[in-house]
Amino acid sequence: MKTVKLLFFSFFLLVLYSCRSVPKDIAYLQGIDDYKDKLKELSLDDKVYKFQDQDQLIISVSSPEPNQERVAQFNLPANSFLSAGETQLRATGSIQTYVVDSNGDIYFPVLGKIHVEGKTRVELRDYLVEKLKKYIVDPIVSVNIDSAFVTVLGEVESPGRISYPGEKMTIFDALGGVEDLTIYGNRKNVLLLRETDNHLETARIDLTDPEIIFSPYFYLKQRDLIVVEPNATKKKSANYGVAENYNLSMISLLFTAVSLISSLFLMLKTK
Repeated sequence: MKTVKLLFFSFFLLVLYSCRSVPKDIAYLQGIDDYKDKLKELSLDDKVYKFQDQDQLIISVSSPEPNQERVAQFNLPANSFLSAGETQLRATGSIQTYVVDSNGDIYFPVLGKIHVEGKTRVELRDYLVEKLKKYIVDPIVSVNIDSAFVTVLGEVESPGRISYPGEKMTIFDALGGVEDLTIYGNRKNVLLLRETDNHLETARIDLTDPEIIFSPYFYLKQRDLIVVEPNATKKKSANYGVAENYNLSMISLLFTAVSLISSLFLMLKTK
């Protein structure tokens, strides 16, 4: 009887050791329902993307102007470039892109140097429309950003660079683009690195906290880097994996030995 109790006790210890507690703090934006009123007051006007240096802008001009040659001068061929000392046009397939230089400027045909840093897509479009009215009838200007991207590394399913054609991308958009965090990703301490005014800014983000929606890091900026660090479970596994495997092996060996002794005892008892 004592042997049976010992066997049961050994099995109970094995179960306790093997069962892992369910990781906590997995859900994003916990308690978001408590922020309904605050979200209604949130203005998104200041969340619109503003151009910065090294952005590549796709700008096209059209018009009902009878003389289309006048319009054509504002749409240079993709393989053309402006005069020496001015910003070169980069070709993306058959599309021309204007690269914002370190001073925040581009050089536009006929109009010359235009400061675009800090302007939104709509602001630049309206500015060009007003300037082009002097040259063509009812100008139609399209302004878009090309090759906008952020990079996500660490404990995510598919780390890498995420491109986005729109003006805005949230941190959750970026994480969705890499197929979300792994179960070992630390959701409460995500690192974000951002280039700001020629220096590197860092921030720590708690993805489980609804307050992130109101932070300056909820909407990402061009070339942001997101690093998802491993949680405590993954760190422990990495640091003590060998020891844990050894302990499991020892418990398994102990369980086998107890089972063998119990079987032998029962056999001897029945004789």
